[in-house]
Amino acid sequence: MDRKIKISGRKENKSMGYSTVYTRKIKREVWRTAIFYRLGAFILIEKDDKYWSDRLSEKAFYFHKFVVTNEFAGMGYSKIILDWVKNYGKQMGKEYIRLDFNESREYLKQLYYGNGFIKVRVYEENDKHKLVLAEIKI
Repeated sequence: MDRKIKISGRKENKSMGYSTVYTRKIKREVWRTAIFYRLGAFILIEKDDKYWSDRLSEKAFYFHKFVVTNEFAGMGYSKIILDWVKNYGKQMGKEYIRLDFNESREYLKQLYYGNGFIKVRVYEENDKHKLVLAEIKI
């Protein structure tokens, strides 16, 4: 199977090869939802009051709800999508991509740390869940 896919950052609401970015405003926040044809999806938001309230003045995208479909899991597409997010962030004038993930999920640690994200701190939601807050300067 050819692992090369055509994805490039164009203006929002335009087709991007096999993907599309939809922009909408939800509760006074801009959400960008990217759907990569049959590969997966994620949401980018411009502020995250819950976990990053101390850094709201910085130019960042907050990366949430990332999923790769089972059909394409384990084939390297997560890295391709994360690289696209970094490039898109640069094009949109952002300085950071930030995210959170469950500390107990080893594969997420490998994915995000392996793609250059650095742990900033741990957010304890309750006794059961500890979320790693991580970022990458782009």
